[in-house]
Amino acid sequence: MEKAGPGFAQSMTSHINKEFSTMDWIMRGLIERAGFVIEREVQKEGFLGLYLCRKI
Repeated sequence: MEKAGPGFAQSMTSHINKEFSTMDWIMRGLIERAGFVIEREVQKEGFLGLYLCRKI
């Protein structure tokens, strides 16, 4: 198996950052369409996010 070239790590980091940035707005949309209001984002660590929500 060949090793990745020097730009591979930067390419993967960029890809993961772009994908992760879309996950937040997708989750917010799902939460809101389920009838909740997001009061605040409590925690975001790595790929995990924790939201404080209220059912409307």
